[in-house]
Amino acid sequence: MKMINLKSLVKKFLNMPILLKTDVIEFVNMEVRSLSDQTDKTKVVILTINHRIKGDISLYSNVRLTDYVVEAKPFMAVTDAEVMDMSGKLIFNASFLNVQKDHIEIIMPVDMVADQTA
Repeated sequence: MKMINLKSLVKKFLNMPILLKTDVIEFVNMEVRSLSDQTDKTKVVILTINHRIKGDISLYSNVRLTDYVVEAKPFMAVTDAEVMDMSGKLIFNASFLNVQKDHIEIIMPVDMVADQTA
């Protein structure tokens, strides 16, 4: 099986300069750009009916959290997550997890939580 180099493949078919800083790229108007160039990690607290999740989501620069949630797919990616029960007991930590958007009762940036034990 022949291995294909993604960078040379994109150059060949799109005939354009390439910027690859991560393995994740997106094609927008026939431009290739790194997602890490436009996103900021935002630490959030997510409350579901049974869990309290604290972790990071990647928001595009200058995008409100509300707009992100409205436009999100059925699942939202959360990184560096702590999942607790509603009493605050840690259930597990995860470097990555998906949270089903329909199960979110409350989501807010950690720095807006009055009780900083979040």
